[in-house]
Amino acid sequence: SEALGLLRRSGLIFESLDDLAGLQQTYNMNGVITRYLGQLEQSLEWHSRALALARELNETEDIASGLYNLASIHEALGEYPKAVAYYGDVLKLDQASGNPRDIAFTSLRIGMSLIELREFEAARIHVQRALDLLAPIDMPRDYQWAVATLARLEAAQGKAASARAQLENVLALALGSSWPVLTNQARHWLAELEFNDGHLDASLAHLELALTDSLEQESLQRAQSLYDLQVRVLEAAGKPAAALRALRRRNALKDNLSDSLRTSVMAAMESEADFKHQAVALQLAR
Repeated sequence: SEALGLLRRSGLIFESLDDLAGLQQTYNMNGVITRYLGQLEQSLEWHSRALALARELNETEDIASGLYNLASIHEALGEYPKAVAYYGDVLKLDQASGNPRDIAFTSLRIGMSLIELREFEAARIHVQRALDLLAPIDMPRDYQWAVATLARLEAAQGKAASARAQLENVLALALGSSWPVLTNQARHWLAELEFNDGHLDASLAHLELALTDSLEQESLQRAQSLYDLQVRVLEAAGKPAAALRALRRRNALKDNLSDSLRTSVMAAMESEADFKHQAVALQLAR
């Protein structure tokens, strides 16, 4: 894409200037773009390069960010053992910094991957740690994220009634507090729960509301994931024509996501105004 081409040229200039920090930033941006274009293996390679430079520069925050990026991509690839390992490295840095919110958030990510691995007891330890850390902090939204994750764990263990009650409570609080992302996630997990529990109409109702919210908020990635689940539910409900329409909307959304990403990346690059980036822009223009 045009954005990737420009960033690669920027990388060559940063390399010629022996500007490792600028090169690391370029590698990170390449990783972001390729991930959102669905090129996860390429994204993994770019973020690995960025992490290597962060380690060379001994930038702790960038190292933590790089490890998190790799963990998140492995999670997206379904490579949950690798995700847990990288999140574990992030957690060590979080614990060294002593920020309870960071420790809680990373613990939640580990818990989510462990749920996918069906390592429920280990998952519960991490999720409970997040709840314990967030309880005394005035961060109610983050606390409810942890509650929702615990509910998803309950659902995975076959405790549908308990999980449903917790998720419905989180949804009510999120709606009342205007937390759109948590609202959407609670509906998504409720739709998943109802699907797995055989309540297809209830699942479709949650999906319809979640999709409407995602599209209105232009949260195209979340909408893609919701469409994937909607296709499965409609197929299970014996509605192949509706499932095909949902699949087509999902594929069209993927094209829109690529266009939206290209525009936003170019705008972000143009907004860089520090001297060093101006110098790079000048060389690119020659």
